[in-house]
Amino acid sequence: MHAVRTFSNDPLKILRLLRHMSKSGVSASQEISHAIHTSAGLLRGIGGEPVRRELCALLCGAGVLQVLLEYSDVICAIIPELEPCIGFEQNNRYHQYTVYEHIAHAVANDQGNDPIIKVTLLLHDIGKPVCYVEDEYGGHFPQHGAASRKLAGAVLDRLDFADGQKRELLTLIGCHNAVIDPTPEAVAQWLERLGSERFARLLAVRNADILAHTARTRKSRLVRCAALRELLAAHMRKGKNC
Repeated sequence: MHAVRTFSNDPLKILRLLRHMSKSGVSASQEISHAIHTSAGLLRGIGGEPVRRELCALLCGAGVLQVLLEYSDVICAIIPELEPCIGFEQNNRYHQYTVYEHIAHAVANDQGNDPIIKVTLLLHDIGKPVCYVEDEYGGHFPQHGAASRKLAGAVLDRLDFADGQKRELLTLIGCHNAVIDPTPEAVAQWLERLGSERFARLLAVRNADILAHTARTRKSRLVRCAALRELLAAHMRKGKNC
């Protein structure tokens, strides 16, 4: 097959095609799709700036959900730390998706085009499979933020993220599931810890993450997120008027 030979000569063409599909919303032909799946393994061990650039652009496309779900084998070829998430059932009233499906929906739920937020969402739960415990109430993932942060560090190194970006991403991944009271005092504490830009990103991550949970569990947490965003906006207005 001609496409397979082309991918053998230039494996990054696979990512360029996925980026195009994500940006345009156009699906590949059956022949090309088969060739992509057949050739996905060629991307294993390839990292660095070219992969990072294509991945970030792919994640910011409007068609990212279909690409992440249909080509999970390609995504796992460049981020093998995601493989345990494929098909991993969460057995939890907050979740209707497997861990990987939840990650894909969370990425797609963010309507912006900030690569830092998108990559945070892609990696925010990669530690869940190693944290899984089960009791009479179902499945739980204690300390999965810390576990995801640890695994993400290797991913970000392999993809040559700049030191500043890596610090930003690891901070957001590590505290993505933090419970923050919607009070001026709590917001002031988090602003002192993170700064306004990083805190705004954290709230965007939280909102997209919550939207990927079961509908019946979202409302109160989305209300909390909205209240935190309003408190952040009020704090910023106050700072400009001082």
